[in-house]
Amino acid sequence: MLVRTIIATVMLAFSLAGAPVAATLDFTEVSSGYQRGTVLELSNATVTSLGSDLYVYRANQSSTIGPLGGFCAIGGGCAADALIDFKGGPVAALQFTTHGWQSGDRADISIFAGNSVLSTMTIMANTLVDFTGFSGITSMLIDDTSTAAGMAYTNFSFTSASTPTAVPLPMAGWLLFAAVGGLVWVKRRRT
Repeated sequence: MLVRTIIATVMLAFSLAGAPVAATLDFTEVSSGYQRGTVLELSNATVTSLGSDLYVYRANQSSTIGPLGGFCAIGGGCAADALIDFKGGPVAALQFTTHGWQSGDRADISIFAGNSVLSTMTIMANTLVDFTGFSGITSMLIDDTSTAAGMAYTNFSFTSASTPTAVPLPMAGWLLFAAVGGLVWVKRRRT
């Protein structure tokens, strides 16, 4: 019985250590409208326009802008490149939607793990951009080559790995010893 309890406890600890946490980019953290700058700091990402400004859509501004708002990079309409750097470590299962597509709009969207390209998609419609098959994403580049007004980006969702606090190795041994000793003491006390 004692051995089963120890094994179950260790397995539970390992299964919870790297559990993914659902997350979103929440543009309601900042005021809507023109930002009068090219860098937008959100709690879990930095959004940078490589154009002249950023525009933030308020929550539910239209039928396709979701409850957490969205953005477009300004440079002749919403037709500028943008970079999103994720804070707090790599993310996985990234997806979002495009909004406001017009004939002539096009964006090549690349996701990166550090400096390595994981994948690139070409978007030429209002659509769900689905990178859910990828993990280790540290940043995303939107390369907008539109000849029309460009697109907005909204409804971002992803998972991020919760990072457990590291226990120094010498202390881990003492903690394990104390836990096993406590279990033995409880077992002897019951008999």
